[in-house]
Amino acid sequence: MSISLLLESYFEHPFYLIGIPLIFLILLFLFSFKKTRAEDRAHLHKLRRMRILLFITRFLILSLLFIALASPYGYDELFKSGDPRVTILTDNSSSFNLYDRSMSTTIAEALKKVVKVKAHTIGQPYKSPLADDASVYLDKGGSVLLISDGQNNAGASLGDLALTASNLNITINALHLEPVESDYAIEILGPSKITVGVEALFTITVTGTKPTAHGIKVYLDDELIADETTDQDITFYRTFTDGYHTIKAVLNEDDYFLQNNEYYKTIKVVDKPPIAFVSSKESPLLSILEQAYAVAQPSTISNLEEAYALVINDLTIDQLQGSVSTLSDFVSEGNGLVVFGGSQSFDRGNYENSVFESILPVHVGSAEKEEGSSSIVIVIDVSGSTSQAYSSGGLAADVEKALAISILEDIKKDFAVGVVAFDTEHYTVSPLDMLHKKDISLLKNQIASLTPHGGTLIGVGLAQAIELLKSGPGSKNIILISDGNTQQRDQAYAAAAYAAEQHIKIYTIGVGEQTNEIIMKDIATIGEGTYFQASQKNKLKLLFGDPEGETTTDTYGVVIFDENHFITEHLNILASLYGINEAVPRPSGKLLVITDKGDPLIVAGRYGLGRVVVILTDDGSVYAGELLNNINARLLIRALNWAVGDPERKKETFVTIPDTFAGEQATILTKSSGPPSLEGVTFSRVDNDLYSATIPATTTGFVTLLGVTFAVNHEQEYNPIGISPELSNLVSSTGGTFFDPDDIRSMTTEIKRQSKQSLFDKDSYGWIFVLEALFLFLIELYVRKIMQYKHI
Repeated sequence: MSISLLLESYFEHPFYLIGIPLIFLILLFLFSFKKTRAEDRAHLHKLRRMRILLFITRFLILSLLFIALASPYGYDELFKSGDPRVTILTDNSSSFNLYDRSMSTTIAEALKKVVKVKAHTIGQPYKSPLADDASVYLDKGGSVLLISDGQNNAGASLGDLALTASNLNITINALHLEPVESDYAIEILGPSKITVGVEALFTITVTGTKPTAHGIKVYLDDELIADETTDQDITFYRTFTDGYHTIKAVLNEDDYFLQNNEYYKTIKVVDKPPIAFVSSKESPLLSILEQAYAVAQPSTISNLEEAYALVINDLTIDQLQGSVSTLSDFVSEGNGLVVFGGSQSFDRGNYENSVFESILPVHVGSAEKEEGSSSIVIVIDVSGSTSQAYSSGGLAADVEKALAISILEDIKKDFAVGVVAFDTEHYTVSPLDMLHKKDISLLKNQIASLTPHGGTLIGVGLAQAIELLKSGPGSKNIILISDGNTQQRDQAYAAAAYAAEQHIKIYTIGVGEQTNEIIMKDIATIGEGTYFQASQKNKLKLLFGDPEGETTTDTYGVVIFDENHFITEHLNILASLYGINEAVPRPSGKLLVITDKGDPLIVAGRYGLGRVVVILTDDGSVYAGELLNNINARLLIRALNWAVGDPERKKETFVTIPDTFAGEQATILTKSSGPPSLEGVTFSRVDNDLYSATIPATTTGFVTLLGVTFAVNHEQEYNPIGISPELSNLVSSTGGTFFDPDDIRSMTTEIKRQSKQSLFDKDSYGWIFVLEALFLFLIELYVRKIMQYKHI
């Protein structure tokens, strides 16, 4: 942008500004001094002081007057009530056939009698890019009535639509819908690639228009393995031989969409990946590892080229010292490392402050216990979306406040604690200070008196918490209590990323039946913390409080701290340990498992391109024998699987075709010395010896190409089925309302209230500069009088 255009953006007559440098030159000439005899120097000094004062004040006064002549101005954007209007957007996708789409015409005709109405359809028969389509019809300052099931399966998310609507000051409303047709969709969840002999978990789940029991059949390689009638998910564990295996789930329902009553899934089973196991003693862990991996037992850490991961079992730093450089290169290049504790490792093996320790996601040694060894800010969402009712009674806001008070009671009294509330602004309920110095009863009352209102900006609350923690002692932590239904999601993510940069961990607790778990989990992940449901908040007591039943014995229970990680999901560990090593997670380390006394037990992290897991107990030979039984051993195998990563990444050749959906493109990825030959398909080189191609997926079922079996399922449009929980998040985050389809009066009232007209009011600021010039002139007169009075 040129200077002239820039000036015209702020001044009506910018050419008057040319007078300012001219004034400077003229005044400089007028106030120049003539040489005077030496005996007059004292008088000259006094005269110069007066002239300098006059020069400065006259230049400023005249400059302010010329700025006023240039007529500075600005615009205020105002939203004024009036011109009530609504845009009705009706879902045209196939999944919405389960609802009465004709209601949109009835509602539009009724509303046209009292407000301006525009009506459009969004979505496509086999695809629902609702957010993309709806954004085209947003009318600034107006309101939208979205008649849809909210199932958005392509393009931008409904959260992005909420952000766009909020920026345009648009309210999005929706309808309480009852289906006119009944339908259910079945789906299979589980891994697509595993190794021979490794147990994998699979879940069969059903979504639909209303909860009910279903007849479900599950086939594994065409053999019936389950035939149940249930309203719950069906889960099962399986191990496989090598090759391709298929799972087919069938829903016995005579419902509206028959195509989503079957679901197909393939599992590719690959050879056991090689790992290296280095130990100075015999280990009972070997018999478990050999079931899932090709285990080599080198006497030293060397020749690791073929290994996908290295397991180090209870070695001292002296035994590792000469291999640290080799080990660092091995992990940073993308391989895995798993380190077991014991009687001669970690705190008992002099790892502390060693080069080897820098590879690990922990600092070796116990956490500091002095006063202020942790600082915690509790951040409470008091926005309007938390005023939603709980089915068990009360509001989400009431649950949040009760949680905050409960957490406050659990925190150790020698920790520094602060409390922040937020909607679109932040409110410091209590500054950061030692908890034992606070009036706890007063603080509880302050939390209990918080009232929900306004929009939601999680980023604002996090930013204030970070500001408080900058001066806090010890480790720094944020506990965010919210439903996650925020506007400006990117702002929240940026705040979480900034917290991580400042070594502040963010623990999030989701509250409310419409919690946006995706956002809450994302914030916890970016903030290098953990997400909990409201019922799991007691796990925080193990970190920041005095766990109940703590004794001086050396027996420890095992608690899954983070259930959202590959290593720990869907696991229930019942085991007692009789010894642990002492270490503290680094800010970048992911704390997954703890003891019932709050001690870290399993921590995962990254080093370069590789993955590192530390297990702060032994291999089962003395302390942790109960971790080796059939069920608990899944935890250790998963830790190794996560460290290994893709079990085919080091193979010289492979072909992969992931499962896909009808109407999509199936992607073929092959690693070979040259592109494979497949009639009608052209492969493109994407990397060294790596080639890719796509083919259209048409017929559902299992397909075999190039020796690879993959599944083609029905169009994504038919799964999941029912009203999406994201729809409620969209409505609440834009300040909208859910209406009954026949409640035209309420719709009309709300639309009139929500409709706002955007006006730009031009404000002239010239008078401000005139007043400043006058004020400066009066000050000059006053100073001159004083100086004359004192004969200066």
